[in-house]
Amino acid sequence: MKNNFLEEEKNGSGEKNFSEKPEKENGEKTREEKSSAKKEIFITKSLDQCRAVFLVSAPYYFWELRDTQHLERLLQKIMVTKPGIQSEEELRISFANFLAKLPRYWRRKKFTVTHLNENYNEILSEMLVPNPQSVLQKPVILRLEKPIPLPENHKKEQMNITAKQEAEIMLSDQEKEQRRKGFLRSICEAFENFVQSGETGFLPLWAMFGTLESEGHLKLSVRQRREFMQRAIAKRQQELLTPKNRDEAERFSGMLANFDKEIEKAEEKERLQTYLKSFAVEDYFEKMKAKKADLKILFEL
Repeated sequence: MKNNFLEEEKNGSGEKNFSEKPEKENGEKTREEKSSAKKEIFITKSLDQCRAVFLVSAPYYFWELRDTQHLERLLQKIMVTKPGIQSEEELRISFANFLAKLPRYWRRKKFTVTHLNENYNEILSEMLVPNPQSVLQKPVILRLEKPIPLPENHKKEQMNITAKQEAEIMLSDQEKEQRRKGFLRSICEAFENFVQSGETGFLPLWAMFGTLESEGHLKLSVRQRREFMQRAIAKRQQELLTPKNRDEAERFSGMLANFDKEIEKAEEKERLQTYLKSFAVEDYFEKMKAKKADLKILFEL
C-alpha cells in the first residue's frame, strides 16, 4: 500500500475535473459507477477517523456541521485523485499524508476544512512543484488501532481528543506545546489586526474563544454570558428580519413566527453559541486594546 500522497495516478496537469462523470453506454453502468457505492461507504465510515486526524493538527479548531460536509467532499476528491484506494485505512492514510504535505501557506493561513475542499485543485498543483520548505519535514505518523467515536452531540460541540488518543497518534509533548504556542501567536496576530483595522484577519473571533478560556485569559461570569446570549439572539432576529431573497423571506417568516421554538433546535443553538463566543472575544479584544496590552507578553510567548 502506497502511503505518499500524489504517489499514485495523476493526469498530465496533476488536476482532476470533479464535475465530470463517466458516460453510460446503452443504459449500462460503467465500472466506475459500479464501484462508486463501495467508495461512498469508505468515505462515510472514514469521516470520524479523518475528522480526528484533522483535529490532531488543529487541536483548538471549533468543528461545525459544515466542516463535516466539506470533509466528505474533500475525501471524494482525494478518492478521484487516488482511484487505487480500496479501504477505509488507505483513505485515512491518504488524507493524513495530504495534510502532511500541505504547502506552508495553506497550513499557516488557510487551515480550515472549507478552504482545503474548495481549493483542492490549486493545492494539488502547488504540491506538484518541488519545494522542500513548503511541506512538513516529517510526515504525520498515525497509529489508530481503534476507531475514535464521535460524541452523541458532535454536531453541537467540538470533539475533545484525550491524552491517551494523542499518545496513540504519536504526538509528543513538545509538538503539543508548539501547536499550542502557534495558535496563541495566531491570536496575537489577530489582535494586532483588530487594533489597526477592527478586523481579525483569517481567524474568526469565535475560534479563539476556547483557547482564551482554557488558558485563563477570558473568564465569563453568569451575567456576561446572559448578556452576550441576549445580543446573539438579537443578532439572529435581525438576520431573520432581513432576508436576501424570496425563499429566505418565506422561510425566515416562519422561523420568526415560532422564534422561541426555533432557537431550541440544535442548529440554531450552535449558531447562537458561535455568536456568543464572537461577542465575548470581541469584548476581550476591546478591553485589551483600551489597556494597550501586548498579548505576546501576556501569553508569555
